[in-house]
Order: sequence, then structure tokens, then C-alpha cells
Amino acid sequence: MRDILSLKNFIAQVALVVLTALPGYGFEVPKLTGPVVDQVGLLSQSAIQQLNSEIRNANQQGTVQSQILIIPSLNGESIEQVAIQIFDQWKLGDARKNNGVLILASIQDRKMRIEVGRGLEGAIPDITAKRIISEVIRPLFRTQNYDLGFILAVKAIGEAALTDSTGEVFNVNSFKDKILNDPRLQNSFTEEDVQSFKVQRKSNSRVQGEEGGIPLIYIIIFLVGLWFVILIFSPSTAIWILLNLLSAGRGGGHGSGGGWSGGGGSSAGGGASGDW
Repeated sequence: MRDILSLKNFIAQVALVVLTALPGYGFEVPKLTGPVVDQVGLLSQSAIQQLNSEIRNANQQGTVQSQILIIPSLNGESIEQVAIQIFDQWKLGDARKNNGVLILASIQDRKMRIEVGRGLEGAIPDITAKRIISEVIRPLFRTQNYDLGFILAVKAIGEAALTDSTGEVFNVNSFKDKILNDPRLQNSFTEEDVQSFKVQRKSNSRVQGEEGGIPLIYIIIFLVGLWFVILIFSPSTAIWILLNLLSAGRGGGHGSGGGWSGGGGSSAGGGASGDW
């Protein structure tokens, strides 16, 4: 398992470095100013305050450094590559634990992504991230209940991260049952929200069946071939890519602003994407 995670991290780093070297690529990563960076004013102030408090508490306890970023648009880029670029520039998570998680939403594209740090890929594997998106976040986003969608996403990720030390498996259905019966949250749900949560139970096997993907060997062959093509047409760019790969993942650099920063963590490309 560790070998697979290391290989995924290498592939993610190669893809990011190659893409940033190509003309026209360059999503501008915003400044890290706090646990919630809302560039479109989507969330209410009360939701931001609650999220700030919960995210900071979990980070101080050393469980997980969750980070919310809401952007207007991906500017034509892939949400997966944008998420990796943001994650690695902000250095989310502790450098030793690699326990960062980015929750990214692009409003115009109606796309979202949960990007998971290397240290939490055992507790929050791709299928769990996928189910949190499809069964917890998406139903609330579709009713424009964005405040609750992000609040429950942070809660789900926090509970899933705790399983890393207990050896348990995070159960999405149990989580939904608990929050639906939580008297503190009942006034936050519409009847449509409740029904959307309940109908998801029968779709678990279908969601799991969607977790396929391209075999790793094909991705490696493609990236190596792309590097040689760049080497032929632009040797200096190819050397720059190689040097960046050799130095990638060595930590360094924290986010800044508002007393909130990353701790030197990095992404392995794990997580899941979805829309609403």
C-alpha cells in the first residue's frame, strides 16, 4: 500500500511540474488567509465562523488540517490539477503526518474536489472521499444549502481522519443517520435535503463501481514519453522539469496570513471529484 501511495505521489508531482512548464498553464493560487477562503462570498458569516472554529480545533489537536477554498472558476483547467497545485503551494497539513485535506469548489463550473494528503489516504481513501461528495455535499449543494454542505463536509472529514488512529472504517451511512438525528442540526435541513440523504443508500455499489481509473503503468509511460518530447524541442525546459521533480516534496514554505498556515504537507493526488 505504501508503495502505491508513493507511486501516486510521484505521478502527481510529475504531472504538476510538466503542466506548469507548458505555455498557457497557470491557475493563480490565491493567498492563504485562513481556514476558509471564500472568493465569491458564497457562505454566510455565521457559517464561516463555525467552520473556522471547527477547522482550527481539529488542526490544534493534530487530527487533520482541513482547508476550504471557494473560487469563481477553474479558468478552463482540470479541478484535479488545480487542487494539487493549491495543496502543494499552501503546504497543507503537518510535514510529518501529511494530514491536510483541501475542500475545493468552483462555482461557475459547478465542480468540487476533496484532495487528501498522503498521510490520510488510509483513513480517507478515494472511495470514501467520493461518497462524502456524492452523498453528503452534493444533495445540499443542489438545494443551495451551501453553508450546511461545507459544515458537514468538514465534520465528515474530521470523523474519517480519526479512524486513522483507531483502525476503524468511516461509515458514511452511520454518519448521515447521526447528523439527521442531531437536534442541533435539524432546523438546518429542508425536507428535500432529508429525502436526498435517504435515497443514497441503494446507490453505494454503483458508486463503488465507478472507482476504476487508468492503470498506473500507462500514466507513467505517458508522462515519461511527454518528458522526452519536451526534451527534444526544449532541452532547457526538460532539465527544469527534472530538477523540480528531484526537489519536489522536500517541504519548505508555509502559507501565510491571519495566523493560519500550512505545515509543510503535500498531496499524493488522492481524493475524489464531483459536480452538483
